[in-house]
Parts: sequence; structure tokens; C-alpha cells
Amino acid sequence: MALSQETISRVDKIALTDRVKAMRDELFHSKIYITADRSHICTLSWQETEGQHLYTRRGKLFEKICDELPIAIRDGELIVGSQTPHARGASPQIDYSAQAGLDIAAGDFRTRGDLAIATITEEDQKQIAEDAQYWKGKSPNEMAYATAAECGNEEDEYRKVGVCRPMGTGAITYHILPDYERILKKGLRGIIEEVNAKIATLDYTDASHADQWYLLEAGRRGCEAMIRYAHRHAELARKMAAEEKDPARKAELEKIASNCDWVPENPPRDFWEALQLERFIYLGQNLETGQRSQILGRQDQYLYPFYKKDIEKGTLTVEQAAELWACFQMKVAQMEVIHGGLARDTSQGHYGTKLVLGGLDREGNDATNELSYLMLHVMGLVKTAEPAYYVRWSPSTPKDFVIKGVWANTQVGGGNPAFHNDVHTIRMLTEEGCSLEDARDYAIYGCSHPHAYGAHHWSPGTVNGAKIFEITMYNGYDPRTKKKIGIESGDPRTFTWIGDWIEAYKKQWAYIVHNVVSWGSQVRFLCGAEFYSCPWQQILHSDVIKKGRVLEKGGCRYPQSIGQVNSRVFADVADALIAIKKFVYDEKLLTVDEILEACEHNFEGEKYARIQDMLKSAPKYGNDLDEPDSMYRLLNNWAGEFNKTQKNILGYNLRATFSAASLHIPFGKVTGALPNGRKAFTPLAAGSIDPVSGDDTAGPAATMASAGKAIDWTRTTDAVLNQKMPKSLLQTREQMEKFWSITETYFEDYDAYQVQWNIEDAEVYKAAKKDPASYKDLIVRVGGYSAYFVEIAPALQDEIIRRTEQYLPA
Repeated sequence: MALSQETISRVDKIALTDRVKAMRDELFHSKIYITADRSHICTLSWQETEGQHLYTRRGKLFEKICDELPIAIRDGELIVGSQTPHARGASPQIDYSAQAGLDIAAGDFRTRGDLAIATITEEDQKQIAEDAQYWKGKSPNEMAYATAAECGNEEDEYRKVGVCRPMGTGAITYHILPDYERILKKGLRGIIEEVNAKIATLDYTDASHADQWYLLEAGRRGCEAMIRYAHRHAELARKMAAEEKDPARKAELEKIASNCDWVPENPPRDFWEALQLERFIYLGQNLETGQRSQILGRQDQYLYPFYKKDIEKGTLTVEQAAELWACFQMKVAQMEVIHGGLARDTSQGHYGTKLVLGGLDREGNDATNELSYLMLHVMGLVKTAEPAYYVRWSPSTPKDFVIKGVWANTQVGGGNPAFHNDVHTIRMLTEEGCSLEDARDYAIYGCSHPHAYGAHHWSPGTVNGAKIFEITMYNGYDPRTKKKIGIESGDPRTFTWIGDWIEAYKKQWAYIVHNVVSWGSQVRFLCGAEFYSCPWQQILHSDVIKKGRVLEKGGCRYPQSIGQVNSRVFADVADALIAIKKFVYDEKLLTVDEILEACEHNFEGEKYARIQDMLKSAPKYGNDLDEPDSMYRLLNNWAGEFNKTQKNILGYNLRATFSAASLHIPFGKVTGALPNGRKAFTPLAAGSIDPVSGDDTAGPAATMASAGKAIDWTRTTDAVLNQKMPKSLLQTREQMEKFWSITETYFEDYDAYQVQWNIEDAEVYKAAKKDPASYKDLIVRVGGYSAYFVEIAPALQDEIIRRTEQYLPA
């Protein structure tokens, strides 16, 4: 819809209030704390419910958390509810993996990044150590792996070699998007009534109905517990109000008490209550599981009716709405998670909250509204890594809105917001079997994957395409571990043309993906579903209540959406094949023996350094050159088509997606030297379809043309592209419009999925690495998410610095 110029002008003048400035200052100058609160409550609950049904146990565990977890209302807060009493703090997800607690017991206090080191008291460390010993051998993750191993699962060996990154059983609860619109209309009391109505229809002579009862009853208990949790905050707010001397703050605390008395039990009556309801639902997801990756969905759509009503009534001003939204965003920014070793490596600095603005509505009309614009403005002022914002674009999206997105990105700097193409995404979702209305109502989850309304997603794992290529180089063997991992696809020394290499690579890919991802991970997933669940979150979906089944067992509207193979072929592989083709088969300047020998010596020494220079001089993907671009397209398309032949746990074909995260770092750590000149154990190409860092030298239009050709976009759901642009080049509206035209051309000419820009000057990153204390709020886009630069691993910092800095075309 057209945006009011009067509203745009008014929003553009809004600045951060002193309240939000203080909250932001506290966030960036507070220590991160690890507490034993949630983990110990979980341990006590599990001991108390020994022998009961899984859903009952998980329901009572969440109930105990809601009733006993310490709560706090911090100075100046307008939206309340926290993981811990600290501005930044978390408790290990010990009820999923004992290892998280064992690491803390051993003195590893890292949280979501290698440089994010937490503080913990001796008492809490001792308690976590004791609780971890209780869970050791019986945590769901361990039990799922052990059971899968009994089935002959070889996946763990593949993981150790580095061929793939499997998902743990915790992935079952990742990426759940509560039906916020429904909850806002009904409140949790209305959800309870739905559950009661479903329970009344159950026939207990049918064994499956008994299982449904356990799920529904556990979910109902969770709703009642979350209502009590909110009432605890109301009681605390009233107590604080009674002791407050400042009249203004006293009135705020009284309103907070009123809000928490009413929501989430009942439908909110105003904008403030709507935000508080959503905070409790969002926080409850974390408290139930201890995990990251919540989805906030289309907040500008869910909240707009409350905003519009209050504005029209005169009970809310645009400025007040901006402050309330800023307070909500600050609560999201406070969320912490304690990653285990593998998750920390693959998701450096990542919590994973996703929020979508703009795009089409369910009827196909532009859904952009004044609140969409206001939220972008506030994001540009608050400047936090979480939540990750995603601007949905279609040909009908107002120009003022996308330019506001560019402006917000220049303020935040770290790829926030990213830009997504509705035309591509909606078409792909309908081709997957989603209704047009549900496809138009998509949100974003994980590393920028689309999530149709009513869908649920889980990834069996992510394939390290560069490692598969290295195994192809050595005829099925891994030179690092000296183990046979793949099949004997042929000795490359006998290959007579580049087609032999490609066919050998396809054979290795097919063998590994089938055995590691499609079979091994599916077995572990099914095992995990028997040991882990989140019944409260599940019943926040109307389809789960109707079907009486959890999402992962077909309780969602689109069971075909469960499962995808995240391919990471990497540009390194295409570049390596082009180098081999050029110097071995076309120009005959090198032999395969010489290239393999140089790789085995990691290009060290004068003889091998000369070979490395030759290989590096070959044409590279990312410069709009037909040969490397065509090679990458061939590999990606074939891998995607093969992946889609595999089945999810319900018998549907898997999705083919191209994942990002920070996997190029841990995958690079286990991959030896490659024939594109890359040295052993260094980072691989970032993103999903990014060029090798520094190899795209022909400008942004050329890089995006290569990315546009890297995949057949009619057959691939999604792929992430990272780009970097100096902030100094985006100071005027004219410059921002020229910048936007690059992205719009990418969408229109190639039907591409998305792009995310790190808008910052390279020297700032270098300065932050030298003086992290002065750059605590510096945000960077890593893969499909943003993070604080000073909290991520040094190797990842260096890779981001090496990424090509683009420029505006003349």
C-alpha cells in the first residue's frame, strides 16, 4: 500500500529516547552470565517424573520452569520477561545435551561465539556440574545418537571426517513459528478451549487417541503455566509500583502489572499489551527448550491492527509506538544461548531470531504499512544484531520502503535487513504444494529459508561439498584421517577430460548424501523424536490440535515441508575444476600428478608455490565469466536435483536448499588444499553462492550476474548471497537508490532469492579486531544471520575482512 508522506516525515524525525539509550548501553556494557537456574529446575523435574510419558514429563518440566524460574523487571523496562535476572544471561540446555553442562564444569564458559566469554559463580558451576552428571548417558541427544548407532548409523564417522554437519535432535524444536495472529485473537485461554474441545472428541479405545491426549494435556498444562508466569510478573510489578517514588515510573509499573494480568491469557486490548503477549510467547519458546532460532514472523502484519486502532483513538502516538517497539527489540537483543562445540563452530555469534517486513498479503496485495516503515526506522536507531530483519520485495513494494531498508542497513552495518524476492519465493512454495495464500504469508527461518504459513521445517544436515571434492581427488579416501569415506570413483590420474572429474564427483556426492544425510540423519531424527519434545510450542499451531500429532510427525499443514538437504558445493570446487581443465586438459601445462603433489605439500616450497600461482590465475566464479559460472551452475543444479530425490521421514521428497551460517569456517578446518590454489584448513567460500573471498574483482554487477547464473532458480528454493559495500558510498538518497537498483536488477533479471549486504568500511573491521572493547556494538553479516563482530572467532573475522569490498557503478 502507499505510505503516507506525512507519516514518513514524522517517523524519520524520531530519535532514541533516553530509556532506550540506557537499555542499549546496559546491553553492550554488561557481562554475559551463565546461571544454573533453568538447568537445575529441569534436572529436578526429570527426577520427579521418572517413568511417565515423554509428553507428560516435558509438559511438567515447562510448568516447573514457569513456576520457579527467578524473574526480574529491570529499570526502565516497558516490556518484561527475561531468561535470567541479568541483562545478558542463559542457562545450558542440559535437558537436551549433557555435554553443554560438562563443558561448563570443565571451565569452558564460551556462549554463542568463541570470543563471547561468560561469567559464572562457583556455586552455579558446581550445580551445573552435578546436574550434568545426572544427565550424562540419558540426555536426549546422547540417547538418540546411541540408538541410531545400534541401527548401523555411520554418520558420526562422516561427521568426524568433515563430510557433513548433522543436525542434533534439538533441531526438532528449531524453527517453530507460533501462530501469532491466532494467539493475538484468542489469547492462551482461547487455545486452551480449543484443546479441551479436541480432547472431548477422543476415543480412548483407539491407542493413537491416548497418545493424542498426552500431547494435548501437556500443551494445555503449558498454557496454564505460561499464564501463571505472566501473573508472577504482574505481582512483581505491583510490588515495585508500591515502592516507587517517581510518579511516571510508578504509572508505568502499574500498566505493566495490568498488561501481565491480562496477557497472554486473553486477547490484547491495545498495542502495548500485544507486544507484551508476543514477548511472553517468544520467551516461552526459549524457556521450554533452552534453544535458539525463534521465528517472529510478520510482525508488521500481526501488530498493525492494534497500532492502527490506538493511533486512530488517540491513545497512542507514533513516537510512543516507536519507543515500545524499541523496548521489544531490546528484549530480543538480550537473548542468549550456550552453544556446544559443533553449534558454536557452525553458528558463530548466532541466536537466530527472524522477523519479516513488507511483501504481499494473502490476497496478493502489497502489505507494507506505516508500522513496517516505523519498525525499519527503529531498527536503524537501536542497532542490535537480533532480531534479524528481512525486507520482502515485490514489484508493488513502495520505493520509499526499500530505500528505508537501505538506510537502516547503513545505520546497522551488518547485513540487517536482508532483502528477499517475493516473486521467486511464492512461486517456489506453491510448487512445493503450499496454497497460494499460505505461500504469500511466508516468513523466514534458519539461515534465510522461507517458511510458508502452516509449514514446519527440519534439516537432516548440511553437506560439505568441498570435502566431497577432496575425497574425489583421492578416489574415496580422506587424506587427513587416512580413512576410506566414499566409494572408489576412479583414480584422477587416469582421467582424460574434465567430464571424468565431474562424473566422479557426482558419484561421491550421491553416495555420501544418501548414506549420511538422507539415511543416517533420518534415523537419528526418528530416535530423537522418541526422547525429546516441546508440547507447549506444538499446540500453538492449530493444525497440531486438529490432527493430534506433533509437527515432526505430520501435525503440520504441509508435511512435505519437513526435511531439506542443505548443500554446500562451494565456489572453491567450481574454481578448482576450471583450473584443472585449463592447465591439465586445455593447455597441458600441468599434470594431475603435479597438482595432487602440490596439494599434498600445501603449496609450500618454491616448486609448489609456482603451481599455486598458476592455479590461482585461472578464471574465477564471481566475475560474470561464462566458464566458471557455468561450471558452478552445473554442480549446484545436479546436487540440488539429486538431493530432492531423497525422502523425508514421512516419505515426501526433500527440499534442496543452499545453507549459509558460518559453516565455511569449520568445514574449511577439515578440508585440505584444493586445486583452485586454496591452502589446507583455511576458510572456504562463504554464504551459499558467494565467490571465494577476494576473487570477485569485476564489481558488484558482475558478482551478482555470476550469482544469478549459479543456480537454476526455477528449481531451487533458496540460496544466500553475501555482499560488502563501504558505508562511505551510501550517504545520500541518490546513492541509496543507485545501490538499490543493483539488488532490484538481480531479482528481476535472474528471479534470484535474496541478497544481504555488509555496509561498513573495511578499516572499521580491522580496527575492531585490534581494539574490540571500542567496537562492542559493531555488527556483521556472517552467513544467513548477523552477529557482533568482536564475539566471533578470529578466523571468521579475518574471512569477513577478506571479502571483496564492492563499489557503486558509475
